[in-house]
Amino acid sequence: MKSLLLTFIFAVNFSSVCGQTDRFNLSVEYSPNFSSITQEYIHFHTGHAEGFRFANNLFAKGEYLLIPDLYVTASIGMLQTSELVTLDENRFHEIANKEIDKLELDYTHYYLVTPVGVTYYFRSFYISPEIGIGWNIHNRLKYDFYYTDGSGSEFSEDLDRKRDNEVTYPLFLSIGHEISMKTYSILIGLKGYYSLNPQVENYYEKWHYYGFGAVTGLRF
Repeated sequence: MKSLLLTFIFAVNFSSVCGQTDRFNLSVEYSPNFSSITQEYIHFHTGHAEGFRFANNLFAKGEYLLIPDLYVTASIGMLQTSELVTLDENRFHEIANKEIDKLELDYTHYYLVTPVGVTYYFRSFYISPEIGIGWNIHNRLKYDFYYTDGSGSEFSEDLDRKRDNEVTYPLFLSIGHEISMKTYSILIGLKGYYSLNPQVENYYEKWHYYGFGAVTGLRF
């Protein structure tokens, strides 16, 4: 959350400094989305991935008008991904004299990403494909224990996942609508992403993260 806030502060200052000429535009985009991974069965944990998890992405984007209606773009921001893994119950024994029925591992990953791409406008509508490079800067793991007596417990910790790739190459696609105001525009639309290289790659596992959701923002 601290990294997300610092990215937002940078985005606002970057917009005020650079958005000064007719050929340049700056935007700040926020995307609440749902994230998952491409591999269902997780052999390292002898478990399986469980659907989609909520995530947040925040980017500052600079645009340069190359030809009418076509901008080249460069961005910087925070990409958050998440996955939920349920472990097979037969691995576990008792904890505090309680028999474990199920254990869920809720992973959250944060990447500092710099995408480049283009934005093409059809009047007030736009499409924006991008490709980027990013660096894993933080990981968080939340444990949820479920016991056979119906009770449960949880705790969280920061995590150093050395088996994860430290560098990621995400592909983004945004489709949206721009609502013009007096001195700025409001952006609303949809945004999806997918990692071109595996998030995790070893003898047993090789999966990619992906996600999709809404995107909103301000264009100056």
